[in-house]
Amino acid sequence: MGKNGGYVGMNLIGNSGKPITDEYIEKFGIEAYAEFNKDTFIDVFGKDKYMGAYGMLENHGLEGTWEPCHKLMMGNGIVGVENLGGDLDKVVNKRFKFMAFPIRWWLGDGSMVRCVAEIDEDDVNDVPDRVYNYGGF
Repeated sequence: MGKNGGYVGMNLIGNSGKPITDEYIEKFGIEAYAEFNKDTFIDVFGKDKYMGAYGMLENHGLEGTWEPCHKLMMGNGIVGVENLGGDLDKVVNKRFKFMAFPIRWWLGDGSMVRCVAEIDEDDVNDVPDRVYNYGGF
């Protein structure tokens, strides 16, 4: 989240007009924010606790606080897909084949994907189609 440094470092302005990292710290505290920022984690909890929590990742050249749950899952062969949208109600509690088609990102370890559910038409839940107002709020 926020100021992770490196190529992905960012600290966008949040709803309050303050940077999102400041909003997060105000709402949840510096200890919670430290889980997302290596330098803050070490300042708050110490280097020994950091290495105890993230040493395995650091030994592989990975900064532990940058999306540690993603690294743990991917390191164990589990692919994560998040922030799904669309007509999800049509397949709730149904068996279907799930496919995710990523963009081509050279040396990337994640990307936006086009997600598709393959399901027999007779098994689709009878719910209204989701309507999107593109370009409007």
